Amino acid sequence: MGGMGSGRRWHFGANDTTDDYRSIDVRRWRRDGLLDPHQSFGWQWSRHGEVVASIQVRTEPGRVIRTYRLRSGGSDWKDESYPVYLDW
Repeated sequence: MGGMGSGRRWHFGANDTTDDYRSIDVRRWRRDGLLDPHQSFGWQWSRHGEVVASIQVRTEPGRVIRTYRLRSGGSDWKDESYPVYLDW
């Protein structure tokens, strides 16, 4: 198990899995007081000391709005905003 050639391989038409995305620990945000309503903050992910991804977060009662920029291939950057509802 786990030897040469094992594991998931990408191919055209392959579906993404959760391992393909950045993770967010909302429990940490809550502990750090970042989820109080009507706040804004930035969050970033690093690898070997270099920022590899970042988002802006705005909090509202019962949800957060994540805003980030993305680009596919050589296309122009596009701003995306998505609400995430929180239920404790």
